[in-house]
Amino acid sequence: MVDIMKGDGDGSQFCELLIRNAYVITMDAERTKYPQGAVAVDGRNIVAVGSESEITHKFKPLRIIDAGGGAVHPGYIDLHYHISGHMASKLLEDGSASSEGAGVWIASRYQRFFNGLGDDEEYASALLAGLDMLRNGFTMYVEPGTMHNLDVLADACEALGIRASVGDPWLWDVATPGGLRIDRAPIDTKRSLSLLGGQLWRNKNPNALVRAHIAIYGGGSQSEELMQAAKACADENNVPFNTHQSMSEGDAGFDAKRFGRPAYVHWSDIGVLDSKCVFVHNNVLSDDEIQPILDSGMSIVWVPGNSFYYGMRKRVPNRIPELYHKGLNVGFGLDVSKTWTFGHNTLLAYNIAREEEQYVFPDDLLAMQTINGAKAMMVDDRLGSIEPGKRADIVIRSKMNPWNYPIYHVERDLTLYSLTRTVETVIVDGQIVVKNGRHTLMDEEVVYELAQRAAEKLLEER
Repeated sequence: MVDIMKGDGDGSQFCELLIRNAYVITMDAERTKYPQGAVAVDGRNIVAVGSESEITHKFKPLRIIDAGGGAVHPGYIDLHYHISGHMASKLLEDGSASSEGAGVWIASRYQRFFNGLGDDEEYASALLAGLDMLRNGFTMYVEPGTMHNLDVLADACEALGIRASVGDPWLWDVATPGGLRIDRAPIDTKRSLSLLGGQLWRNKNPNALVRAHIAIYGGGSQSEELMQAAKACADENNVPFNTHQSMSEGDAGFDAKRFGRPAYVHWSDIGVLDSKCVFVHNNVLSDDEIQPILDSGMSIVWVPGNSFYYGMRKRVPNRIPELYHKGLNVGFGLDVSKTWTFGHNTLLAYNIAREEEQYVFPDDLLAMQTINGAKAMMVDDRLGSIEPGKRADIVIRSKMNPWNYPIYHVERDLTLYSLTRTVETVIVDGQIVVKNGRHTLMDEEVVYELAQRAAEKLLEER
């Protein structure tokens, strides 16, 4: 890949950056691809995309990036990542997770780390996780309301140049059996209602990298009152409503017992399901829940690694591929890195779908990682695809490596073979934040040192 500071195009229209000699995968509504393509960027925005001959003759750029024939695609969006747990996952002792319920396993391992986090530790974790994402081609993530101090998350995002959407911290009011207990976040209705919507001020600036949505923890930890209040707040402010739902047999069973019917049947009957809902996990769904989910038009966040990690593959069929084929919007979330990490979701999901005899095409997996995520978070008017007028969140891949050859189906290579190993350049909001596989805005060694210090402090105090 060649990066030339001054372009020599012979066109008459100015742009700041031109990406040429690229296999452009736009992820627009028609899934348009330009095998010999180019993208013009000016400021924060994409101003043109098309064939190289068309774009290079039309634009005179200040800067040219020669993609060397590599793939160029929209930045990936992770719809569910617990930033404060990023370091903790690497500090846990390994052991079987299938012998315990998922909720009990999570509480027994993660609870002490969440309770030990201060501002410095959360900042270090946000820096490390954000850097990890950017170097793997992720330009936006959704934090599901499990950070104590969201200002330090925002500081980390600004320093790194990555987008995020955040929710109010630890909103819950029902104690689930064996669930998490967080010292700084009592399980209380009054407290949760008082904090609800407290981060939405971040949406006033349309150019802010960090925005907000409505999130409650869920997974059985919410009363009807809190669920309905959260949905009403999301509707009033026209933002997504995000929560955990039915990750395991334990929390699905808890909901079914307290409601006298499956959770989604109940949520549908009390009027909290619609297209603004973004519910995470959904590994355990009954036949009765499929139609209410489809009727709602909601989005589901698929975390395929958990199906394997908690031993559910042998016990419970995964209905998400079926829902996708029936028209539901499905995106991906990583949750917390355990035995999988950024870029692995497509491969894990592909294999689950094959096992369920619900084959998902690589092109669809790429959509789940990009435009579907943008639709779920209601930002598909400006993110999720390479189209004129949208923000320039773009990933450029290297071509000359063994994972790409022989070149035949580029989308399959990206989702099943190379995964994110070929990410070379990442652009967010028109700014190059990763170049030649290294971050451009921060000294990576400083991030690693901060993270190591924070991890050692957590280990000492646990």
